[in-house]
Amino acid sequence: MLELYLISLFSLILTEYGFQTRKRALFAFEDKWRWYRTLLRAVIWVGAFGFSNQIGSRRALIYYAVAFALGEVWAYLFRHLIKRDIQGGFAYGRPCVHMLPFLFTAIMPLILRFLPDGLVPKSQLSGIITAPDILGPAFALVMLWTWATLFTVSVLGLVRPEQVEEEIHPLIGAGEVIGILERLITFVLVSVGGFAAVGFVVAAKAAVRYPQFKKREFAEYFLIGTLCSVGIAVLTALTFGLR
Repeated sequence: MLELYLISLFSLILTEYGFQTRKRALFAFEDKWRWYRTLLRAVIWVGAFGFSNQIGSRRALIYYAVAFALGEVWAYLFRHLIKRDIQGGFAYGRPCVHMLPFLFTAIMPLILRFLPDGLVPKSQLSGIITAPDILGPAFALVMLWTWATLFTVSVLGLVRPEQVEEEIHPLIGAGEVIGILERLITFVLVSVGGFAAVGFVVAAKAAVRYPQFKKREFAEYFLIGTLCSVGIAVLTALTFGLR
């Protein structure tokens, strides 16, 4: 079932977050439904179906179709909730809402297990959904880009909204670029076992901002943001790291 979880989560994070700046992503969340997002998710599922080598299986086709339909329901619910958050005063969404794609896709395998046995025999469930090995690192890249940025900013927005507001006006701020690079470098270092080198990445980031540490508000903002950002990268590397 891990393959099913990974495919559904990858398709949702890629289409709803992608590789946008956080400012564009926030605008997109308030925008209307876009057909190309659904089309891209359909292409991902069709590609996964082709990779499974079960093209001639009617049961497998139904299984993939149900998984895709459930994914569309999750996408609709997610966009509704994140839009409600943004319009309700949470400018970056709440952290719990950004975590919903992980919850939604975790529910999907449970729902599919309750399909009628005549439709998809339970003995075949584990072998129907398969995914290429590259999907793990690909998902990690997508997750560490806009999703990790918005999740981190949503946490900071709860405790230090004024600090975040200073950097959101440009199309893409320096802090956003540094955060993305920090996560990608940390992901690679942890994947190859270079845990100690992660400290140098954090130290280099701190050195650039050192003069601002005299302000307690900024020091707290920096510490929370860095721990959240690096923590996401480390957990992602341990789960989906390069092999």
